[in-house]
Amino acid sequence: LFDDTIENRKRVGENSGKLKQKEDTKKRKRGAATTTENGAECSSSPLHRNLQLITRACELPFTLQTVLCDDRDKIIVKVYPPPILTAPGCSSKKEQKNITMLHVIPAQLSIVDLMGQYIQTKKQEDLEAFANYHRRLQRDSSGNSSCSDGGGGDGSSIDDILTKEDLKMNKKKRKEFALSVLALMDASLPLFLLYAEERDQFTKLMAQFPKESFDQTRKRQPSHLYPAEFLLRLFLKIPFLLSEFDAKKNNPTSILLSDEKAQDFARFLSELIVFIQKRVDESFTGNYQAVEVDD
Repeated sequence: LFDDTIENRKRVGENSGKLKQKEDTKKRKRGAATTTENGAECSSSPLHRNLQLITRACELPFTLQTVLCDDRDKIIVKVYPPPILTAPGCSSKKEQKNITMLHVIPAQLSIVDLMGQYIQTKKQEDLEAFANYHRRLQRDSSGNSSCSDGGGGDGSSIDDILTKEDLKMNKKKRKEFALSVLALMDASLPLFLLYAEERDQFTKLMAQFPKESFDQTRKRQPSHLYPAEFLLRLFLKIPFLLSEFDAKKNNPTSILLSDEKAQDFARFLSELIVFIQKRVDESFTGNYQAVEVDD
């Protein structure tokens, strides 16, 4: 899907950070809102509108931003051990190794494991909200009163799940969303989601798995090996990845070119971020190992 080249990495590093700035510049040039002759607000192009929708859904709450910042500092900040802790034969500075922290791979809780928990938890919540809604409906009908609360008192999205068919469709769409996120993770992690200090670890890790066996190939996918911190990194890159590689003409699977797909993707993405935030202690184990690196 992507070519792993130095030029691609440099281009991604430069462009992804400037995506929001570019969008804001275009918006200022067009004006905050374009109006028609009748004074009604005109909608922007579907691609631009859907990209903005998904970009807003990718915004991380402060709790998860802190997780990302702490993760970055542990990896890129090198520790210089004092001479008393260096080996006896390493008196020269050139022979001394610096220390950095890297994630222990495979992770105790992989991204696949986390997504599986998300699917099962939301499935159970939908079933409970669906059952509660219909119990209230039957109770209010027997009491000749209207169901004024709409079934949303528990904060669920039951307003959109009124029948079993709706329940099945929501389950199907959520599963498709999860598979899309995992596929995007597997394709983009080697290129866009690793710090320079982590690339050598990734190369050595991939060399341990033979490519002949399908089971081994599946197990060597990044989503089966890496922890949830890398999922947060992906969330920050999703707007750029979709704008660069998804918005192609005549692409039937494109998310940005379909209002319905973009709305579903943004809705489930926001739902997943809230799910992770509520389980931040369980999702991020903070399992690192000290590794010697060259200066």
